Amino acid sequence: MRLLFLLPSLFFGLQAAASEDTLHWSKGRLLTWSDFHASPIEGLAVSGEVFCMNTAAFNKANIFSKADFVVTTVFQMDRAWTIVEARTPEMLAYYQVLFDLHARHAQRLREALKPLRKQVDPTVPFQAAHQASLNDLGADLDRFRRESRAGLDPDVVRAWAKELSAELRTDH
Repeated sequence: MRLLFLLPSLFFGLQAAASEDTLHWSKGRLLTWSDFHASPIEGLAVSGEVFCMNTAAFNKANIFSKADFVVTTVFQMDRAWTIVEARTPEMLAYYQVLFDLHARHAQRLREALKPLRKQVDPTVPFQAAHQASLNDLGADLDRFRRESRAGLDPDVVRAWAKELSAELRTDH
């Protein structure tokens, strides 16, 4: 009997520990250099790296209930690093735009999923919408990296940041 109580405790403990190195996107919380927890990798041609992701899932209790969709944007602090010399306000703004691009596509995915709430089984259209969102996000990330020259053009970074700020009005 004690084993049954111990296993859930271990599971929730591990889950909590894993979430200490993640930052969920929020309009009121911008990235800071203290969010970059990973050790720098010296000797590379790049001066830093971040890992952002959008997660999506749904829960539907039964065929009569509406589906609840959860779409989250996460910054992996334990994977983010920069060399000290690259820690400029311009590069932090570049990384913020990368994070904000993920948030933009998460918000768009939430909107795309709303019509699916009443479907008996939204699995297939959910997967299609999620995949389309990931494809669009990838295209936007590629375009931003190319146009900003991976953050080396601060004017382009500011233009993208302004556009995203106008679109990302809320946390949900």
